[in-house]
Amino acid sequence: MEAHWTQTNRPASDAAIDFWLRELRTPAYLTEVARDAPAHCRRIAEQRPLLLTALAGDEAALARLLREEEDREREAGPEKVPATKSGEDR
Repeated sequence: MEAHWTQTNRPASDAAIDFWLRELRTPAYLTEVARDAPAHCRRIAEQRPLLLTALAGDEAALARLLREEEDREREAGPEKVPATKSGEDR
């Protein structure tokens, strides 16, 4: 994810900005995208509320919220991750 962020030319497309706001997990990058695209950020914050913290620039609070988000996703279980056959490369 972070590689996509660093390798994409700026200005980025609306689709790339939306993708980053939904998927980035690095507080500094997420804060930068939020500040560069506040309208996108506010819209997507309806589904990912921690983006409002990114928009406010509070990276310490954002880091905590990102950890909590990741913990919730882990607790949701493997149904989010496609199963692979034994010995199959991912």
